[in-house]
Amino acid sequence: IGWLATKDRELLQRISTYKEYISSCNSAPSELLALIALRARETVLARSGGLLAENLTLLDAFFAEWEGVFEWVRPRAGCVGFPHLRAELDVEELAIRLVEEERVLVVPGSIYDYPGNHFRLGFGRADLPIALAGLERFARRELQSRVA
Repeated sequence: IGWLATKDRELLQRISTYKEYISSCNSAPSELLALIALRARETVLARSGGLLAENLTLLDAFFAEWEGVFEWVRPRAGCVGFPHLRAELDVEELAIRLVEEERVLVVPGSIYDYPGNHFRLGFGRADLPIALAGLERFARRELQSRVA
């Protein structure tokens, strides 16, 4: 549960075969937790959807305030964004320093062989305001003066 959703039956069959090859046995606790979540899916989806909507509003406001430093394209679905760092700082350095100095985890786009100064930012957690506060402190301290 949770690793793939598709309406393409051919793709599902190919991926299912591959999944059987790499993980032939699921853990019993995971299967039980998945069953509990499925039985309470309306509650789980309402909570998750509400959290994502709130977090997207926070991200929209944050990136609007920092539009000279970051470029933000709001994702159409999911809980992951891929902002562009416009400031003159390598995104790998940004990722390392954010985790060391502010305890904020982002993943540089280079990990995905993506060109440019982009980074992966998850927003499916309730503690996003804490992460954004750390990102803002870092931006004020290090990025504001590095905008071309």
